[in-house]
Amino acid sequence: DKTLVPAEFEVPFEPGQWHQVQISLGSGNITVKVDDAKLIETSVSGEITGGIGFRLQGNVEAYFDDVHVSRIIDVDN
Repeated sequence: DKTLVPAEFEVPFEPGQWHQVQISLGSGNITVKVDDAKLIETSVSGEITGGIGFRLQGNVEAYFDDVHVSRIIDVDN
């Protein structure tokens, strides 16, 4: 089983604060926004299938609430 990690980034989150994370995949790009600020946009090739995941490194604690995964149909194609 091979896991693809197309992009990694660090965000200096303030402890005790909630943030909105949006991850979008479309037209060969992955875009990640935190609190409406675009942090990363990277291109991908080939088909991406499977699930989503968040990885935390170091001595950190995080809670995730209201995670939604939905399909958005590209109306341009």
